[in-house]
Order: sequence, then C-alpha cells, then structure tokens
Amino acid sequence: MPWVKPRQNWHRPIPRSNSEYEMAAEYAAQIAEHHRGGSFFIGGWSMGGVVAFEIASQLRAVGRESECVLLLDSIAPGYRHDMVPESELMLGVCAPLFTDSPMPFTKGELESLTVDMHDWVFSELVRLGKLPPDADRAVLEREFRAYQNELSILAAYRPDTSQGGRFVLVRASDGFDVPLDLPPSFDRDSNGWRPLIGPDLIVEPARGTHNTMLKPENAYSTAMALRHWVVRSSDGNGLGA
Repeated sequence: MPWVKPRQNWHRPIPRSNSEYEMAAEYAAQIAEHHRGGSFFIGGWSMGGVVAFEIASQLRAVGRESECVLLLDSIAPGYRHDMVPESELMLGVCAPLFTDSPMPFTKGELESLTVDMHDWVFSELVRLGKLPPDADRAVLEREFRAYQNELSILAAYRPDTSQGGRFVLVRASDGFDVPLDLPPSFDRDSNGWRPLIGPDLIVEPARGTHNTMLKPENAYSTAMALRHWVVRSSDGNGLGA
C-alpha cells in the first residue's frame, strides 16, 4: 500500500517540488512503474494525505484506480493560506516536540513578546530539554522555513473535485494540537473534506490529537480504523455500505 510517510518529531523535509502536483507526480510515477497490476491503496498523514489525494487523481487520469484513499487527519486544501501569522506558524513548528506535555506558550504570548520571537522560542526549547544544549539555532529556522513552505504549497493547490473514488478520513478525536486560524465555513467534523468529496466521504475517529494519533499509545486505535476499511474493500464489500 503506497503511503506518504509522516515525520517523527522534527527533521521536517523541505519539499523538493514547488507544487502539490509535482510532488504527487513523483509518487504516481513510482507506483505506475513498480505496481503494474492489481488493487492498491494510497494514504498519508497530515499534508501527506493531500498529496495522496492528488496521486489518486493523477493515476485515475491514466486508468489506474485505487481501491481507497486514506486520509490521516489531513486538512482539506483551500482553508489554510500562505499568510498564516508568524505566531501560529511557530506553534505548528513546535507542536511535534510537545506530544508528551502541554505547549508551554500560547499564540498570544508569542505575539506579545518584546524580543525576537525565534530567539526566545529557541532558548525556551533548549531550557525545556526539547533541544540539546549545544543545538544550533539554524535547526529551528530550517523547521520554520520548511513548515512555511508546506503551507504555501497547500495554499496554491486546487484539487480536482470531480474525480470520484473512495475516500476515508481517519480523524484525530482530540483535534489539532494548537489553535488554527480557520474560517467559520470550515467543516470540522470532516476536516474540510466533505464539501470537496461529498456525502460519500467516510469519517472514522481515532484516539489522540493530530500529532499523537500515531504514537504507540494511540497507534492501535488508528490501525484498527485503517484495517476496518482496508479489509472491507479487499473483501469486495465496498466502502460506506
């Protein structure tokens, strides 16, 4: 089952491509080359789910139909924009480091700082043991730029919503780890996907937040949600029946 893998903690890769279409084309080409026949599933976590959506669209255009696209707590494109406040970006960057403890600072606290935000956050991460004492500040800057780049790519993506197919959203039951600036029209029950995919979208809950649903204590719940639909599809029972 081709899977767009999630990151663990930091070391967020800076995308080699400048668009969702280009990133998906790389995966689609590999799937077409190495998986020449039979059924297959495509899935991804977070932004990886949006890439998986586009992979399925590109493969369908050349006659390759996936059994199902599995979206692990991915936010639908069109709701996040490339003008996200710096404070919200910083919280998003730091969130993977605080899956075992509460975030020690808020968006409001970051916005009220009278010193450089990046310097202050870096010092706090070192003080709290989230980064080693000899860490280079460039590590934080790299993560920040990569996250900013991800959101810019998502903001520019316009998916083909007429493609049809089978889609399952495995949604983190405890929501997002940090507050997100989302419009009132955002459908939180489907992470914004239902207006794009329609009523056939299946939404399955899984334990944890966006960043903790794949941690060991929650992985079983997520795996069971995935297995339920993979088995049903493989048995020919269809999705949403």
